[in-house]
Amino acid sequence: MISELFTWLTTRCAPQARQLGYLYEAIAMRERVKRCEASWRSHLTQSRQFAQACMEQQALGGIALVLGSGLGLDIPQQALLNHFDEVWLVDMVHLRSTRKSWQGSPKVKFIEADVTEVLASVTRGELEASQPKRWLDNPDIRFVFSANILGQLPVQPLAWLEKHYPYKDETSLDQWSQQLLQAHLDYGMALCRIESGQGSG
Repeated sequence: MISELFTWLTTRCAPQARQLGYLYEAIAMRERVKRCEASWRSHLTQSRQFAQACMEQQALGGIALVLGSGLGLDIPQQALLNHFDEVWLVDMVHLRSTRKSWQGSPKVKFIEADVTEVLASVTRGELEASQPKRWLDNPDIRFVFSANILGQLPVQPLAWLEKHYPYKDETSLDQWSQQLLQAHLDYGMALCRIESGQGSG
């Protein structure tokens, strides 16, 4: 409990990450990993192996973009560092323990950002779910990997909406959730077209 409180008080992150519960969830996930390490080991290993197999199909160099990088436990860290010139890790929160696990490599760039690009509208009570645009014009991105658990993307925004805008009907929220998931999939495909040199259109 003391460790969790210390992390909560000392982690630098955007106010939105605290407001919508992303910092809390990052800390809770770290603690769950500690408790369930043995039972999760196989899953994490398979996730790293899958990411590495995909990565090895790409040319050397350029930027590897990891969306929803989280704690970094399901990402083949050393393989990415060996293969690419830069590794961009994108998530709402990067705990100090996560940053430390990358051993201060100058290749790594921690980017605290909303990969859905909808959270600002969520805090205003608006249901928007258009395809994100960030990095679609960056031709140096050679590899895109989403470590997000797709079904989890709407969880924190929905919790916020249900608490602060309880008058919103369930059907509208369900439809918005599905649109958000589809927008993330479409975004990933658009990024992959950039990666393969086919352009963003």
